[in-house]
Amino acid sequence: MSSKPSNEAGHFGNERFQSDTRQIAGVLFGLSICATFFPLANVTTLIGPDGTTADEGIPLSSLVAGLCVILIGLTGMLTGYMALVHDYGNKYLTGFLLIWV
Repeated sequence: MSSKPSNEAGHFGNERFQSDTRQIAGVLFGLSICATFFPLANVTTLIGPDGTTADEGIPLSSLVAGLCVILIGLTGMLTGYMALVHDYGNKYLTGFLLIWV
């Protein structure tokens, strides 16, 4: 018999934490895909093929907002992928992106 205390509870707690992190990362990855591709139609409409880019008023603000949403979505996809596949992440960045995506 060993007199050393078992650390199985800590090991299982760490495995549970990694499992929950992967689940949250999967949700973040899926939502970020939607956030990235949803505004693309509006952005491509506002950036015309013949140089008619929106340059004032509501169309310009819609273009800037669409580009910001795409940027947040791309960042969320990268963070979700890194946490889901490679088990690498930052809890503050993941939490921030889950709120904003």
